[in-house]
Amino acid sequence: MFGHLNHGKVELGSVTITTGAGAEIIEYTARATIAAGQVVQWDTSKAGEARSNEVIVGTATNLAVGVALESVVTGETVRVCVGGYIENVACAAGVATGHLLMPVAAGEVDTLAGAFQAVAIAFENIGGSTVDLYWFRRA
Repeated sequence: MFGHLNHGKVELGSVTITTGAGAEIIEYTARATIAAGQVVQWDTSKAGEARSNEVIVGTATNLAVGVALESVVTGETVRVCVGGYIENVACAAGVATGHLLMPVAAGEVDTLAGAFQAVAIAFENIGGSTVDLYWFRRA
């Protein structure tokens, strides 16, 4: 059910999102309430290094880093898939298999448009509100 979850956080029961065996997962500090399956982005309102290790719910920006694998509140550690296969990611209506995806409001992905960079490719839309996808590694 899970990709590589070899981090210090041991309670796997809180992880509700399925990832593939080759998925890359990193821990960040949540600076907002985040739901499992939402896209998260770096919190650039912070100063210094905190900008790269604290996340908020994703918006329509090129700052998206990955998908939250568990629901957390502000201040908690959140495991984020930053590359690889992920199931049940929040999405806008109309996303279809093969669409390149970008982050949009409310931690969702939508079909790529405008000046955004593609962050993922859709494998299957699940009931119109979630999508199974492959998130592109950025580094």
